[in-house]
Amino acid sequence: DTEKEEAVVMLALGYRDEKEDKLIYLPKIRKPMDLLVEKI
Repeated sequence: DTEKEEAVVMLALGYRDEKEDKLIYLPKIRKPMDLLVEKI
């Protein structure tokens, strides 16, 4: 049972990390676009 619980925790952590990575990654894409729009 402990192995299953650990697997669930790892999946939950991996999922959360993936979401956080996307949230961190999106502003990096958005900022250059905003700069391009401002220059135009």
